Amino acid sequence: MRKIFNLAACASIALLSACQTKENLSVLITNGEEHDRSAELVELKRTDLKSFSEEPFKLLLKGQELPYQLVDTDLDGQWDLLLTVVSVAASATDTLLFEKTAATPVYPNTTQVRHRKLLTDRTFGAELKKDTMILGLEATDFSKEKLPPYLTEGPAWENDLVGFRLYFDKRNGRDIWGKLTPELVLSEVGTDTTVSYHNLQPWGMDILKVGGSLGAGAVGFSYKDSLYRLAGDQFESVTYEELYDGPIQAAFKMVYKGFKVRPDLEPIDVEELITITKGQWYYNNKVTIKNAPGELMLITGIVNLHEVEFKYLEIDHYISMYSYGIQSENKDGLGMALLVDKKNFGSFATAPKTGSGIVNTHLIKMPILKEGNEFKFLSMWSKSLPEMTDDVKFVDLLNTVTYNLVKPLAVKVN
Repeated sequence: MRKIFNLAACASIALLSACQTKENLSVLITNGEEHDRSAELVELKRTDLKSFSEEPFKLLLKGQELPYQLVDTDLDGQWDLLLTVVSVAASATDTLLFEKTAATPVYPNTTQVRHRKLLTDRTFGAELKKDTMILGLEATDFSKEKLPPYLTEGPAWENDLVGFRLYFDKRNGRDIWGKLTPELVLSEVGTDTTVSYHNLQPWGMDILKVGGSLGAGAVGFSYKDSLYRLAGDQFESVTYEELYDGPIQAAFKMVYKGFKVRPDLEPIDVEELITITKGQWYYNNKVTIKNAPGELMLITGIVNLHEVEFKYLEIDHYISMYSYGIQSENKDGLGMALLVDKKNFGSFATAPKTGSGIVNTHLIKMPILKEGNEFKFLSMWSKSLPEMTDDVKFVDLLNTVTYNLVKPLAVKVN
């Protein structure tokens, strides 16, 4: 519970002076690298913030107010993590100052999670915080139906740079929204059937063809050299739940209960925790699996429908698999990458080009870890990022993203 100071209750000059005293708190943020760092996430635990853990405050960096977000990670009704995004010059240290205020500031969202269902009046309802998937739901045939059962066929998530969506049906694919504006747009995209999001609009467009692939980082499994999609109707239940969104980060989870990878294996439970952060070209997915048989491996991948070969980078403890080429639906440059920690990495693989299962996908196989597996899926579209003129520039950008993950900013609370 927040404490509220009542100046009228200060009965003497001494008490009034005590009430007006401000406790100082500063955080040193150091960039030890010889290049500028932009849009870097800083996380501060509530337990480190002294009296500021109980009082409203604002953050100041170089005299400018800095947006932040308070997140309740353990869902106990009380925030326990502060998130903000900073930019720090090469080899520099900046000071983040906390200043107490009368009320907690409110900042506009730069990230969001969205899931809206089609109503009987053929409009889409309010955003759903939680929903259970209809098992076995087929993909919408748009030659017969103008509107799918869910806005843009399922949950979507975005930040100021890029967006993604998953198909809330038996396909469970992943797709990419290329953006030309920092504004949040996915609550409205797809509501007007006269405007196709497959064609370029002022805000951007759907830039990926997914087909039978894993698209933009969908999840599946490998067992005895066979590939299995986390999809179909062989579940007890599939649920979506929005966790939070805000000025810095958005998160949701997907829970798959009783998934039958194949008839001769016991069912498994799968949970995906997906987050997207302001100023980043990727989303993060933490996948936790229960009751997995010993030979089962987790897989994810990048669509390959344009014969663009994959390459890989290895920087410290990160391995990145990537492809770059003329592979967007706008017929221009699109770079995609999967970033995994070495402890999550097993091997690279390639899905077949044809068949009824997972096809046309560059794959990463991962041994299933008890604490969960984590990966990042990155998408950079040349129209969103004019300086990305070729594959060399894409690799430079990917190197920077990866290097910044390996060498995070140093944060010290004073």
